[in-house]
Amino acid sequence: MRVLALMPGTQLYGSERGNIEAYKAMRQAGAEIIVAVSNRELGGGAVGNILREDDFQTIELPFGGKV
Repeated sequence: MRVLALMPGTQLYGSERGNIEAYKAMRQAGAEIIVAVSNRELGGGAVGNILREDDFQTIELPFGGKV
């Protein structure tokens, strides 16, 4: 199963960390997770960096609230 997940935040606040843990659980259950990060910051900012460090594939899209 392939899942496209949206991550509009670029900073690591509470909900972003919780979403990352959910993505890890989904991956353990066999899902292939691709995370769309906000292009407001290069690579999705701190959130994108953490996702890639955890071996998630990321793509940048023009979305998310203002910084």
